[in-house]
Amino acid sequence: MLDDLGVPKAFCLPDVEFRLANNKQVSQREAFDLPEKLIHRALITFTHQKNGNNGEQRVFVRNANNATLCFVTLMLRIFKRFILLLGWEAVATPMAIYQSLSGTIVAITADDINSAMRTTAAAVYGARELQLWSSHSLRVGACVVIHAHGFTGPQIQFLL
Repeated sequence: MLDDLGVPKAFCLPDVEFRLANNKQVSQREAFDLPEKLIHRALITFTHQKNGNNGEQRVFVRNANNATLCFVTLMLRIFKRFILLLGWEAVATPMAIYQSLSGTIVAITADDINSAMRTTAAAVYGARELQLWSSHSLRVGACVVIHAHGFTGPQIQFLL
């Protein structure tokens, strides 16, 4: 989806920067070739946000204890999959893509995310009712749980 100026409302290659443990920036081509564990930080530019903080940058640091929950590792995988599927020249194309079983390159949509979240939540909690929830409902629920654990509004906004 594009904004009024024709700019994608999703992360594209120019929105992502990678850094080593010493905070040294590496080019995207270097990041592509380096082993994942050497990339320590990902700096992401949020070009579009619902709250209007367009252009905000956030730094994410490697979670050395759990690669499954590590934003840096997951962002690297998204980045590498994008390059393998579309190449280096697709700089204005959203990075959230995959190759379907038919071989077509398709964008990950809100429906895809809702389906994955519903399936995961139902499997974890064993409640079929969760199949009716949207990813927004799950996010709101996460806000409530995090707040109940004593986190402040700005902390919750950062975490989610």
